[in-house]
Amino acid sequence: MIVPLSHPLPFIDDSAPRLAELRALLARVGYTEEAAWARMGCEPVGVYRNPVDDGREPMPLDDALDLCIRMFMDGESVPRERATELIGGDAIALLTSTGLLETVAEDDTKLRATVQLYPTQNVYIVSDRHFDGRVSSEVVTTDVVYPAITWTVARYLEAIPRRTFGNVLEMCGGTGIAALVLSPTAGRVWSSDITQRATDFAAFNARLNTVDNLTAVAGDMYAPVAGMQFDLIAAHPPYVPSLERKLIFRDGGAAGEEITQRVVAESPRYLAPGGRLYCTCMGSDRVDAPFEQRIREWLGEAGTDCDIFFFQMQAHDPLVYYARAASSRRIGFDKIFDHLMPLKLLGVRELLYGTIVIGKHDGSAPMITRRQELRAGATWRDIDWYIDFETLVAQPDATERVLAMRPVARDGAAVAVRHSREKGEWNPTGAAVISPGPFSGEMTGPTWLAAILARCDGTRTVRELWQMLLDNGAIAAEWAPSELAAIVRMMIVAEILDVAEVPRPLATSSNGAA
Repeated sequence: MIVPLSHPLPFIDDSAPRLAELRALLARVGYTEEAAWARMGCEPVGVYRNPVDDGREPMPLDDALDLCIRMFMDGESVPRERATELIGGDAIALLTSTGLLETVAEDDTKLRATVQLYPTQNVYIVSDRHFDGRVSSEVVTTDVVYPAITWTVARYLEAIPRRTFGNVLEMCGGTGIAALVLSPTAGRVWSSDITQRATDFAAFNARLNTVDNLTAVAGDMYAPVAGMQFDLIAAHPPYVPSLERKLIFRDGGAAGEEITQRVVAESPRYLAPGGRLYCTCMGSDRVDAPFEQRIREWLGEAGTDCDIFFFQMQAHDPLVYYARAASSRRIGFDKIFDHLMPLKLLGVRELLYGTIVIGKHDGSAPMITRRQELRAGATWRDIDWYIDFETLVAQPDATERVLAMRPVARDGAAVAVRHSREKGEWNPTGAAVISPGPFSGEMTGPTWLAAILARCDGTRTVRELWQMLLDNGAIAAEWAPSELAAIVRMMIVAEILDVAEVPRPLATSSNGAA
């Protein structure tokens, strides 16, 4: 099934010569990602907020960059005469002939953009005119194409690896932003969406950016690429819990998992050996099972050669989630109970937001099912590091591997020793170690944690550290080396310790580049 166009596309002339002229115009007026966000004062770069939400005044129309932001990002109409003064009559004619600019029907002295057009992630993207999910003076159709400059899209893109791949598929592609971002390091990329409108926008964006290895396809789920396999599948499905499907890009059923479940459940057939699915979405813990276990159940027998990781970025009590939605006018306060009841019937305890990673292997290794909290600022490099480490320590000889490691305490790690007063004396009763890295972690344990961290300088193996503790009487004789190995393993994941066997990723920029 394909959702047909609800109304005509704005593009009139998108021939190669016209698009070449358009690119030259955008470059000439300095409409770049760095310049646009600096002019608006928006942080972080690449995450757009309209003037009302951001508390900023509309662009004053002092130069051509102001004009582009005002028309193509804020979606405001501008006087034709002033626009002509700023970018010239030929530029106005070009934008009009391509269908990106039109005369305001109610006032022929003004012009307005028919789309949002913006620089992001080193490409130019066109999507439907801005829709903030709350208030819009325009009629918003079910197949509206969602912008690629939101906070949620930024988190989605941060989780996707920027390595070299053969075949890449973006599911629920919308503007095709992930496919475009991945195209320079991929052999072939496909952007798939159920709506014809999104598919046409993605195809236009590929032509606009002269990306010739991208194919935009329309169809339900994996149907347009049946029989193919991919090294990477990226997905940003509709995941907002909803009572009805008003917006295809947003609404994901009662608990928000309807489309996500299908993306995940069918993925093993379309992943090449060694391939991975990265799906940023919402999910839920329920009274009968945590989210990661439910993902395992979605895969069924098809998942016997798959590892499952869920990187949790947020967790919400359902009542708090809908109270906030009502406060931001996304739903009415009188609708909170209507939204909560389906979740209660499903046994939803918490709504979660994060990235699912499904990795396909040859079936010879043990299946891994893990959840890990992820702090803001983490990137795909951190996600992939965690997967590599957990894969290493999931092997049958994992304990021996850890005991042979020579850990080094990380700069920024903090240790606090807790003392309790008894019989007039203060005595140490425990220690807490706080992680400096992107993985959420604060470990509590015995007081000797502080002493052992002081000796983690890369010169001693974990087994030697255990023997030292034993010789000093810091641990009881019945303690086994494997117990210290388990603690060290947790401190490595929490980024309190580093090991040479799985080096940490280099610091990255916001777009994932080193």
